Amino acid sequence: MGSQSPVLTAWPIPFEPVTLHGVLVRLDPLVPTLSPTVADEIVAAADDAAIWEFVAYDGRTASAVRAHLASLVALWAAGALLPFVMRAPTGRVLGVTRLKDAVRADRRLTIGTWLVRDAWGTGVNAEAKGLLLAHAFDTLRAMRVEFNSDARNARSHAALEGIGAVREGLLRAHKLLPDGTRRDSVLFSVIDTDWPAVRARIAQRIARQTRGPAIAPERTRS
Repeated sequence: MGSQSPVLTAWPIPFEPVTLHGVLVRLDPLVPTLSPTVADEIVAAADDAAIWEFVAYDGRTASAVRAHLASLVALWAAGALLPFVMRAPTGRVLGVTRLKDAVRADRRLTIGTWLVRDAWGTGVNAEAKGLLLAHAFDTLRAMRVEFNSDARNARSHAALEGIGAVREGLLRAHKLLPDGTRRDSVLFSVIDTDWPAVRARIAQRIARQTRGPAIAPERTRS
């Protein structure tokens, strides 16, 4: 007889809030409640049109950002995602990221992120993705994590390929942008068997960025 698949714990509804610690970035949970102070910090960080050039939802006004944050809390309560605020070691808000689009039957998640412009290319994005992938694969025992990026966003594609995500193809007319135009998206993925190699590539990137050894992600309960 063939070997049986391991029994996997069902994902909770909602997902348990956790804090994920890295060297360059810390991911703090935005749930179960989003304080007005944190919301104000995020709104201030989001005030840069360059951030939203390739993002499929509207973040160009304070009211739009607040509405989006409220939707993240509601979707977390429904079991659809787990959102985080990204913070530098100084405590400064660098952006928002989330494990989203949970498909429990197939143990599949998607990662979505926006990041302040002066953190682009610094290793923050790679480390944040590594922290989320570690939580997805090591804690939740996900089978697959996806990323989708605007087909025009070459910088994002290069970053995903840099951590070892696999480019799978083009999703035509995948999303509607805030102005009503259609967006084609490029689909990338990391699956559980890819994760050890992806983890090593991200660790090497962080080590180069910090000129020292990468610190293994920690997990603490909120």
